[in-house]
Amino acid sequence: MLVFLSFLLTKLQKRKRVRLEKCETTKVSQKDIIFKITLSAIFIALATVLKSFSITTGEMRLGFYEVPVFLSGIILGPLFGSLVGLGSDMIYSLSSGYSFSPIMMCSAVMWGFIGSLFYNKKVKLYQAFILCLIASIVATTINSLQLYIYYGMGMFANLPSRIFTMIVKWPIISVATWILSERIIKKIIKSISKKKI
Repeated sequence: MLVFLSFLLTKLQKRKRVRLEKCETTKVSQKDIIFKITLSAIFIALATVLKSFSITTGEMRLGFYEVPVFLSGIILGPLFGSLVGLGSDMIYSLSSGYSFSPIMMCSAVMWGFIGSLFYNKKVKLYQAFILCLIASIVATTINSLQLYIYYGMGMFANLPSRIFTMIVKWPIISVATWILSERIIKKIIKSISKKKI
């Protein structure tokens, strides 16, 4: 998966390099791309491990794998945040025995994409609450759609427990994201600024 991810990003970088040579107003250094690939791999590993240790039934999951995926969107942007969601979901599907579902994969991708709305910005606590609520509602809706396809009308029997789980996880994910983003983003910005001097 990581080899595929690095191959894909290398191809994207070559396309960007051609565009940048024409424009020459901005420069993307190869160190920045390598830095983002490395952080993406770390976030994929964290999300996969957290997803593996979550309490899972066929209809719902109580875990906090969303935190590293959401943070990857905030720190790395929409492309890498979405790829972290995709990679963590694919690796978990391969290692857990659950079948891979493209629709449920979209909910993991959306966590990274919605987190990227605050790409390289300071996240305030109320903003983290709002974004996590939006991401939770979108992910629960997408997963409920897939469960409706699997189980039909029987999915509605477990919908109250899924909504209760979403309400319980929402403040925990919001506060964890806010605390970690404050500490991680500040350290990353300091380390990048020291390297450029």
